[in-house]
Amino acid sequence: ARSAEVTPLACDSPVAWPPGAAQNQPATLPVDFGHALQLSAYQIEGRAAPGTVITVTTYWRVTAVPGPRLALFTHIITGTHIIAQADHLAITSSSLQPGDVFLQVHLLQLPDSVERGWYEVEVGFHSRDTGTRLPVYDGDAQIGDRVYLRPLRVWGR
Repeated sequence: ARSAEVTPLACDSPVAWPPGAAQNQPATLPVDFGHALQLSAYQIEGRAAPGTVITVTTYWRVTAVPGPRLALFTHIITGTHIIAQADHLAITSSSLQPGDVFLQVHLLQLPDSVERGWYEVEVGFHSRDTGTRLPVYDGDAQIGDRVYLRPLRVWGR
């Protein structure tokens, strides 16, 4: 039943490969993380302005047993500078089994000093023990270690 709810979201959720990815094909959902987790859909909600909170909800499908102690990161960035972030996973990755579907909600507080303009939103997984990120694949080709969601426009107060 949950799978039927996620499918309509995927149609309206653009994704992009990170800069420098050696890939000629555009990114599309679902996106494969570590041949274990697929980003199926996402939603970004909230009016982006200085001091506000943006809600990023990601929807995932488990395709293989993922590594232990994974954290999901969601960053709002400009260039290489992170202006807001959330790095956690509300469930233990070791409890996930193939066929499971879950969602993760991240609340990202924009700083009062954030300037108007366009910002990137990126997501990925990393090991809590080593910091190593899960690779992102397009088929068997490793593309990078994160994927970009739709850009976020920050407005003035």
